[in-house]
Amino acid sequence: MKKNSLFTILLVMFCGFYVFAQNLPDGYPQTERSKTKLNTSWKFYLGNPDAEFFKADYDDSDWEEVSIPHTLKLTSINLDGLLDDKYQLTFHREVGWYRKAITVG
Repeated sequence: MKKNSLFTILLVMFCGFYVFAQNLPDGYPQTERSKTKLNTSWKFYLGNPDAEFFKADYDDSDWEEVSIPHTLKLTSINLDGLLDDKYQLTFHREVGWYRKAITVG
């Protein structure tokens, strides 16, 4: 396809969309949409893999407030002194819990 004919097609499409947009009813579309950032104000707790922190009525008011992405536990370059080889016989295995109340409406 030649450059001129491609340009002509794109120009006609743009004009058609512009005319269509100008003829929409006032306020179209009428929605109550809003955007909410989900990566701030998370609650975080490190440990206790058997807890029932997933329950909606659990009081997490004393948990640490974090933003995600978040690291469970920072370790040193030598894995805090562990002397593992490449097979990692011992490895940091921690459980972290994250909670956030989100209202969808």
